[in-house]
Amino acid sequence: MQSQSSTAEEVRISPSDAHGWTERRPLPMAAAQWWMRRGPRGRGWASRWLGRTFGSGWRVTVRTADGDLLAVDAANLDTYNTIALHGSWDPNVLNALALVVRPGDAVLDVGANVGYMAISLASRFRGQIVVAAFEPQPNLARMIAVSAALNGLTDVRVFAALLGDHDGVGALFVPSHGIHASAVGRIENATRLDRPVRTIDGLIADGTLPTPRIVKVDVEGGEFDVLRGAASLLRDSPPFVVFESDANSERFGYARSDLLTYLGSRADYRFLGVFDDGLRTVDVDDPALRDILAVPPTADLRDLIR
Repeated sequence: MQSQSSTAEEVRISPSDAHGWTERRPLPMAAAQWWMRRGPRGRGWASRWLGRTFGSGWRVTVRTADGDLLAVDAANLDTYNTIALHGSWDPNVLNALALVVRPGDAVLDVGANVGYMAISLASRFRGQIVVAAFEPQPNLARMIAVSAALNGLTDVRVFAALLGDHDGVGALFVPSHGIHASAVGRIENATRLDRPVRTIDGLIADGTLPTPRIVKVDVEGGEFDVLRGAASLLRDSPPFVVFESDANSERFGYARSDLLTYLGSRADYRFLGVFDDGLRTVDVDDPALRDILAVPPTADLRDLIR
């Protein structure tokens, strides 16, 4: 599968890259899904092993609960099988994004992984929004571009780059589970990839991106770096920001309170917890809270809390 990239590492595919895909599951994939449903242990490991052992050359898709197709990267089969079996991935985050989207919006999906959020959101608002997905793992980024083509989504752009607080080159550490790839490694034997790093402010300034109204960030602890690279955006045109905040931040040397204080210094943000049953006002210091919506001063909280 061939791709061409701009200086911002935008992934482009040829028409032939989107041909020959099927929902018919190869036997190893079916076995992996069976084990994920019934196996006593090693459910994710079994999917990854079977995908990496037998999946070279697969052109297979899984379908989400909304009916969207995702092109499968066999090396990360466990993530796709989870979506195939449950229909979704972090549906609370997707629902929060959908709640604040308006026609004409530009949305950034930072840490897109297999593309579930980007594809689902673009499909729900087909032709009404532009979605830019950032995923530094090259194989996953290509799969997102293929998924967009398979679903006929022409307003999804994919970038195989890291976002951070500077332009340059940075390390991405990929453990056995690609969902946990991070700019600061979780384990000693993770695979290191050197990837281009861009800032949100820089990409807006050079015309690569339109000014986003919504930014979703899930980068395994690197959220603060991404948002530091959006300092001008947060000050001048504060967007909604949906971000993950958990123990991963400790590897990067900051606490949740540091990130919230920073956002508050750029604009008069309010914060809501993102839950399966919707958005709620919460104690943002609660360690059990994982996903947070930063609400810009232009928004009315009464429109969000149901």
